[in-house]
Amino acid sequence: MANLNETDQWEAGIYQLEEDDPVLGGPTGIDNLAPRQLANRARYQRLRNVTPWDATLTYPANVAYVSYGGTTWKSVGESINVVPGEDAAKWVRWGFTAAELDDALGDSVAAHEAKANPHPQYATDADLAAHVAAANPHPGYATDADLAAHVAATDPHPQYASDTDLANHAAAANPHPQYATDADLAAHVNAGDPHPQYASDTDLANHAAAANPHPVYARLAQLNPPIVATHFIAGANQTVHAEVVFTVPGPGRLIAFGIRNNSQQAAGTNACTLYINGVAMQTDNTITTMAHMATMAVQGGAVSAGYTVAAQVAFSACVMLMFIPNI
Repeated sequence: MANLNETDQWEAGIYQLEEDDPVLGGPTGIDNLAPRQLANRARYQRLRNVTPWDATLTYPANVAYVSYGGTTWKSVGESINVVPGEDAAKWVRWGFTAAELDDALGDSVAAHEAKANPHPQYATDADLAAHVAAANPHPGYATDADLAAHVAATDPHPQYASDTDLANHAAAANPHPQYATDADLAAHVNAGDPHPQYASDTDLANHAAAANPHPVYARLAQLNPPIVATHFIAGANQTVHAEVVFTVPGPGRLIAFGIRNNSQQAAGTNACTLYINGVAMQTDNTITTMAHMATMAVQGGAVSAGYTVAAQVAFSACVMLMFIPNI
């Protein structure tokens, strides 16, 4: 059995066997026409590694290579029926001949290759040999002789303390005169008053025993006692106002207290307000027990504290006014 004859030829199409084609083999038989055309395409592509450009094919971008007009081309954009060389956005040259390179570069390549030393920025073999043969190719670094002399020196690092320096330091009676010695600390402890800027035990005892060690502060005993006024009120489902008034002898501070207690918890408004000298100081709308306190500085004369309660349940309340004079 013989093989098909292969021809270096790109077949434009592959024949399709028809139903009425006779069964006929051999080199020219109709049954071998399609296989022979495929074999010709395979030989053509194997010899060239690229195929001729075909106006009917859609070429994908960046992966297609074709031959056209005696040169090779690479796709850079998808195209169909775009002749290579007509649109740089679709096809670019891919392979160049030596003649084309010479035309583009002139004699630059040949001149470069003809130079004795085309790369002077790099060391030549002669440079490397001279470097290796030099007695001291790196004068910036210490030689073996330098290191040996350093090791043999009596004091190769004079900027650092030697063993002798450390021994003398340890043997000194007071190697750190800027610090207190044991004798200094002992004398400090035994001194009668080593810290005169601080109070002694005697000073503290005298302070505690003084009749009035802090005359600038008031003691509660000096209030003789504070002036106090109190008023109680009670009611149910009504608004009641209680007020206490008296005269104070001079400048000081008023302290007013208001306390309300409901007989039961019930829905609705249970308002209460605490006043000092007619000024509302505290207001509350809760329905349970409540305590209020407020203070006000006064200069003397008549003063008052008032407590208004508006409750929807039975309640009791108390208002109290205290005066503490300035010392």
